[in-house]
Amino acid sequence: MVNKLFFTCIIFFSTYLTFGQDWKVKLQEARKHYKMGDFSESYNRYLEAQKAAPDAVDFSNEMGQAAYKSGNFDKSIEHFNAFTENSKNKKVSSNDYHNLGNSQMKAKKYQEAIESYKKALRKNPTDQETRYNLSEALRKNAQNDQKKQDNNPPPPNSDKKKKPEQPKENKNSNTGNIPKRAVDRMLDKLSKNEADTKRKINNQNNKDQGSSASGKDW
Repeated sequence: MVNKLFFTCIIFFSTYLTFGQDWKVKLQEARKHYKMGDFSESYNRYLEAQKAAPDAVDFSNEMGQAAYKSGNFDKSIEHFNAFTENSKNKKVSSNDYHNLGNSQMKAKKYQEAIESYKKALRKNPTDQETRYNLSEALRKNAQNDQKKQDNNPPPPNSDKKKKPEQPKENKNSNTGNIPKRAVDRMLDKLSKNEADTKRKINNQNNKDQGSSASGKDW
């Protein structure tokens, strides 16, 4: 009876230790696949390791990098956020915020990327690569805002009634710019010129009639 209990305990503790160490094996496999460039498989192994690991063990940073390399940018954002926002994690560096910003840029979350790059620069103001990425995020964000404005123009104001179209003026007419008094003076002058012309014609006719009466043959 004692021997059976002894062997049962050995099997139980052996299984417990094996299960407890399983996450370390998965972690080693995840890192191995990452170095080999098999990022999707590496990410899957990281997930398995994280599930089996104690609560105090956090692979968020490494999982974020594996997810980023595999093209799963939403997941990389999730893991980098978990790593940087963990209040117990005092090892958050400029590179961690830089990586988070890169993931947000890939996911076209430009405003969030701007904030991440700013946090990175607060920790390392001399990082030229982060500074350049921040300028790109600002430019992309401005372009994105402009596209939204172009695709959603403001609705026309329905309260304002459309003014009736005014008739176009004759381009060759200048009378619209002449005062009424000036127009009247022009008409009077034309009338006087017409009267003078008629008087000259009548005088000429009278002379012609007089010459014919004198018997001259002109």
